[in-house]
Amino acid sequence: MTFRMTFRTAAVTTALIILAMLAAAIWVSGQVPADQMVTTQWDQHGNPGRETPASVAVFLMVGAAAFAWIVCWLVPRIDPRRENIARSGHAYGTIWVGVTLVMAVGHAAILSATLGSPLPVERIIPASVGLLFMAIGNVMGKLRPNFMAGIRTPWTLSDDHVWDKTHRFGGKVMVAAGFAILTAGLMTGGDTFVAIMLTAITGMVTLPVAYSYLLWRRRRT
Repeated sequence: MTFRMTFRTAAVTTALIILAMLAAAIWVSGQVPADQMVTTQWDQHGNPGRETPASVAVFLMVGAAAFAWIVCWLVPRIDPRRENIARSGHAYGTIWVGVTLVMAVGHAAILSATLGSPLPVERIIPASVGLLFMAIGNVMGKLRPNFMAGIRTPWTLSDDHVWDKTHRFGGKVMVAAGFAILTAGLMTGGDTFVAIMLTAITGMVTLPVAYSYLLWRRRRT
C-alpha cells in the first residue's frame, strides 16, 4: 500500500519534530553558559561566521520552525481556492514536512556547535537542501491550482491547464536542480559548489516561469 501524506498527518508530524527540537534546545541550553557565543552561520567552506549568545542561538531554528508551522497551518484556511489545497494534501504535506526537516538539520548543526562538536555543515546543509528540492519536485505535479503554494505566475493562475503542465515540468526541473545541489555539496564544496548551486537555482526559478508563459501564449494562438 502506498503511503499518502494528509494535511493532518503533516501538521502532527511537523509539530512533533518541533517539540523534539525544543526539547533538545532546552537540554543543550542547560549544558553551557547563557552568554557563550555560538556559531549560527557558516560560509561555503564550513568556516564559522556569525555568532550569537547560546541563550538565543539554541532556540533560533525552533522559532523559525514554529513560525513556518503557523503559516502552513493557516494557508489552507485563508486561500480563496482552499478546496484545491485540500485536494493537494499529499503534495502540500510533503513540502511542509520537508521544510521542517531541513530546519531540524540546521538546528542540529547549531546545537552541535554549541556543545563544541561541530558537524560538517558544508556537506550536510547542501545535502539536506538538495534532498528537499528533489522531494518537492517529486510532488509538484500533484499541486492543484491555488494562490499560496506552487509556481504562481500570471499565466498559471489564469489557466488551470497551464498550471498543471507547468508544475509537471517545474517538478522535473526541481528534481534535477536538487540532484545537482546534492551531488555538488557532497563531492565538491567551496566556491565550485556555490557556482553550481546558483546555476541550479536560477534554472529552477526561470525555466518554469518561461515555460508557463510560452504554454499560455501557445494556447491563445
